[in-house]
Amino acid sequence: LRAARAIDEFVLAGGPQTLEPAFTFHGFRYVEVAGLTHRPKPTDVVGVVLNSDLDTTGRFQCSHPLVNQLVHNILWGQKGNYLDVPTDCPQRDERAGWTGDAQFFMGTAAYMMDVAPFFSKWLEDLVTDGQDAEGAFPDIAPNLNLGTGNVAWGDAALVCTERIHRVYGDRRVLERYLPAFERYAEYMAQRSEDGVRGYGAYGDWLNLGGGAKAEVIGTAYHAQMLRLIAQMHAELGHQEQARQWAERADHVKRRFQELFVAEDGSILESSQTGYALAFAFDLVPDDRRAKAAAKFREEMAKHGFKNATGFIGTPILLPALQKAGLADVAQRVLLQEEFPSWLLPVKLGATTIWERWDGWLPDRGFQDPGMNSFNHYAFGSVGQFLFESVAGIRPAEPGFRRVRIEPLPVRGLTWVEASYESIHGPIGVSWRKRGKRLQLSVTVPPNVQAEIPIPADASTVRLDGKPLPAGTGSTLSLGSGAYRLDLPLVEP
Repeated sequence: LRAARAIDEFVLAGGPQTLEPAFTFHGFRYVEVAGLTHRPKPTDVVGVVLNSDLDTTGRFQCSHPLVNQLVHNILWGQKGNYLDVPTDCPQRDERAGWTGDAQFFMGTAAYMMDVAPFFSKWLEDLVTDGQDAEGAFPDIAPNLNLGTGNVAWGDAALVCTERIHRVYGDRRVLERYLPAFERYAEYMAQRSEDGVRGYGAYGDWLNLGGGAKAEVIGTAYHAQMLRLIAQMHAELGHQEQARQWAERADHVKRRFQELFVAEDGSILESSQTGYALAFAFDLVPDDRRAKAAAKFREEMAKHGFKNATGFIGTPILLPALQKAGLADVAQRVLLQEEFPSWLLPVKLGATTIWERWDGWLPDRGFQDPGMNSFNHYAFGSVGQFLFESVAGIRPAEPGFRRVRIEPLPVRGLTWVEASYESIHGPIGVSWRKRGKRLQLSVTVPPNVQAEIPIPADASTVRLDGKPLPAGTGSTLSLGSGAYRLDLPLVEP
């Protein structure tokens, strides 16, 4: 806890009293009571859950009990840290709005809870109040003057804004913040060498040997931030600006490919995170894609098909593996129960997400108590993969005006039930394996169009017990309603 000892001093006035401290909060799991002359009852102590009042919007259940507890831990950790600002942890003496942590978890956060009003306020802290005269955004918002413009931390302003627009369809955030983002792009350009961005104080924070060189991370993020600015202009109908920013993004992308993607597909001076960035941000040349995917698999094998990434690599690792055609590896990493993994802390009794993969291990005990939070949501970013890939609920247009339903029936799971309360209403997906068939149920709310990819042989698919209409094509389009599909089971 460092300097934030979880102690409140209370002067008794005599007679029965209730201790409920005001103007403070503590992150804790256990309470120690000493000095009593009688055995206390469990009801003598009541923990008051304190968090910003955000509706729960995402629900995910499956046939794997540990995964279900993982989802609970993700939500509980989000509640424990979303109190006015997205803090990194609720117990030690930081309790600060670290921007990197917020953007790494943002994709998951927006599925789990309605975070639109919460982030609308925090983006003012970060963008409007936080940007300095040079164009940099702070590493913490509200700004505590502990660093600015660091790779993946300063970039949070763009990433979080794009996600708010993607999930809720709010174009106003783009209109409001685009000028600030363009100033930030110039700040990045001034501190880059022909697009190569190498500075960054934190790197792939807390990785276990699966990180990447600073220039690989920085240049990948540079290209992606420019791409986001181009996309924002396109969304607002600014076609000429979109073209210009896309050209700048393409230039940095070419620089990444020239310097960091070898002819044999290797991402130079990189481990898991370097490959994840290259595939997640579409930086791999087409003619080296198959070779890079093979190298990615080799890199995962070096670590026993376990997660060795840190804060930067973890949110994108499983989506990047799937994008590289390595969904079989992604499912193996997801359901891994040995160290390091998402499920080991669950097996060890965790109720929230740990800051470190090795916060406590049976053969080692606790990590350094000076930095060993047990409620630190960054690694909970895997929740986005559960919703978008395993359940298959993904926005095809901002605000879920169109939704793509494409579940990944991973080995190790026999059924999944998930729902997301979009701004139009609940989107529901459930699937169950039956022999060599996949039974898929889909609920589409009003004013939403669902797109469901189907096999090349449409005659193998049944919709509500009937064959698909002739000429359906490769994608089935469905309006609002509830549907049952029966498809061939294709496991990764």
